[in-house]
Amino acid sequence: MGVEFDSCTRSQAVDFVSDQLSLRRGGCILTANLHHMRTLSRDGEARAYAAGADLVVPDGMPLLWAGRLQRTPFPERVAGSDMIWDLSAGMARSGRSVLVLGGAPGVAARAADVLRRRHSGLRIAGSHSPPWGFTGSADEVTQIGRVIAECDPDLVLVGLPFPVQERLIDALVCDFPAVWFAGLGASLSFVSGDVPRAPRWMQTVGLEWVHRLMLDPRRMARRYLVEGLPFLPRLVASALRHRGSPKLTSAPGR
Repeated sequence: MGVEFDSCTRSQAVDFVSDQLSLRRGGCILTANLHHMRTLSRDGEARAYAAGADLVVPDGMPLLWAGRLQRTPFPERVAGSDMIWDLSAGMARSGRSVLVLGGAPGVAARAADVLRRRHSGLRIAGSHSPPWGFTGSADEVTQIGRVIAECDPDLVLVGLPFPVQERLIDALVCDFPAVWFAGLGASLSFVSGDVPRAPRWMQTVGLEWVHRLMLDPRRMARRYLVEGLPFLPRLVASALRHRGSPKLTSAPGR
């Protein structure tokens, strides 16, 4: 559907980020799911964020299914809620620092504490939760820029809704050319324990969305039932129409 993905495993993505940091090169990661794809298919500004990302990886089983139908299968699902652990482990191994940014008030600090306890050697440069109703206004972005400058992290784990999260990263990435930004959505709430993640079997068979819908039907019903499910046939049709046409690379970085 006009979105270019990197064909890589989670470990390859982490290695790529680590290698780039060793070269003092920053960048950003977009973990795209069905909700992202629906927005990207109709929003030129959002497509520009995807085109400008250094890594675009499939977060969501529908994208893996579409990849198989298109005969360009992905090696594995690269979910933001898994990548937050993988990236933190990778930063711990290399003694690098992480800033945890996003979530409801207090979530970032709690997630940072969990990551610090889980990964020995991980340096937490700081944590920051934007105010309720964060919209990414110029003043708010400036304040977050000050936080990043003071903390001086190697990696910023960003947990905000799409596309607010991507707008924020896009506004910051040029000011911090040696820093990596990972857009991870609700992952901070999973790590902090504020929101339980779906059982592994539901993740494996593509029913994680059902679990989230049951936990928060008022907020998630529109995303999944009104927007997501009707869009799925379009994704499948596109995959079938372009069978075998894209060329896959074997390593991340586009």
